[in-house]
Amino acid sequence: MSETETLHISASVEINEHLTAVDTLIGLGQIQKATFQAQQGAQLYSNNVVALLKYIECLRLSGRALEAGNILSHAIQIAPDNAHVLFELGLLHERKNEIGSSINYYTKAIEHADCPKQAYLQLAALYSRSDNKAGALNVLIAAEKAFPEDPDIIYMRGRMAAGYTSAWHLPMLADDARNHAYQQAIQQTIRTGDIVLDIGTGSGLLAMMSVEAGAEHVYACESNPILADLANKVIAQNGMDHAITIISKHSSQMAVGIDMPVHADVLVTEIFDNALVGEGVLPSINHAWSHLLKSDARIIPHGATLKAVLASAPTMNRFHTVTRVSQFDLSAMSALAHPMSYKDIEPSFFNDGANQVLSDPFIVKSFDFTSSPALNFQEYSDALVTKDGVADSIVLWFDLHLTSDIVFSTERIEPHQHWRQVCQVLLQTTNVQNNTKYQVLTQYNRYYHFQLNPIAPEEQY
Repeated sequence: MSETETLHISASVEINEHLTAVDTLIGLGQIQKATFQAQQGAQLYSNNVVALLKYIECLRLSGRALEAGNILSHAIQIAPDNAHVLFELGLLHERKNEIGSSINYYTKAIEHADCPKQAYLQLAALYSRSDNKAGALNVLIAAEKAFPEDPDIIYMRGRMAAGYTSAWHLPMLADDARNHAYQQAIQQTIRTGDIVLDIGTGSGLLAMMSVEAGAEHVYACESNPILADLANKVIAQNGMDHAITIISKHSSQMAVGIDMPVHADVLVTEIFDNALVGEGVLPSINHAWSHLLKSDARIIPHGATLKAVLASAPTMNRFHTVTRVSQFDLSAMSALAHPMSYKDIEPSFFNDGANQVLSDPFIVKSFDFTSSPALNFQEYSDALVTKDGVADSIVLWFDLHLTSDIVFSTERIEPHQHWRQVCQVLLQTTNVQNNTKYQVLTQYNRYYHFQLNPIAPEEQY
């Protein structure tokens, strides 16, 4: 062994002993002594990046992180591609509220295989604070690849995704019955060479089905930037990016000649909530007919029917009328109630004995999407009561008329169906009697308002 090699080994031993001593002091909680020892090591081993990083760690632990600037300037000169140095520079600039520089250093750090996990988490948090939602999620997706099954990263990625998107996206994609019905309708409706507009594409599933059915090109809009980014990835993974263009904006902001070259032959959409119209399907289709579709365009679905029954639902009403709980007056909490909203119900809702169906099903409204639908409406329906009781709620479901012979209904809730029936309480309750008819007035202007009116005996039949 040469003298140079011997000196190198000796120096390495000395550095390791120094680092061990510092770590021991940190473990004992003697941060001030650890910082002093680390400072001596940084001066003695001034060209050793590990020694410099240990001193920076001690400064951070002692609340003196902003003093690390000069040390980091030296460290980056001797090790410009060291992931830990880049991470520390990111932390320093973040503390100084220099967000652009901080993002730049974190981004460089995660390009290296030995990057610390915290760099990913810090970068994702900065993107989130800067409203770059897609960037934040992409960083955490990369972090999951670098640190497989790490619970911190999985939790943060899941938390961000939950905050940026609705929880029903994955259950919707797992709804085989819905997917099959749409695929059948698309195959039956689309002709070879069609230009298709897909409003609210989400994952891009319906757009890909359209290409598979013969569409020449699909212009798929998605206003959620997270979903738009993921849809681009999905479409590229399936080799269809040549035939599908994802447009990251709301369809009402689209224009022919800017976002799509010509008016579309077919409109495909699935922007329906559990009570049909809550996701803005009426204004979206209305705008599409006025600006984005050919005059003879085909629509999937071409219509829908909203249906209902009257119900006695004390379980649901308890969410809106808070009085006394455990002998305490909690009526002030009723300020948090939202009786004008509808709530999902489970298949077992009417099996507990407390909630009861009081009428035969009736049609609330039939929708025709083959022309511009009205944005607001008022409808009258007759409800035949089949059981005595207190009508305090209305239960809603719908049929989607995908084609003339393909209908998807939410009347019966299957185990893997993501749509659910919904219940909305009536602002005024009515004592109803078996075998009598009542008139249901439905008004819609961004929300449903239902009124139940008796029909005079002579007008019953």
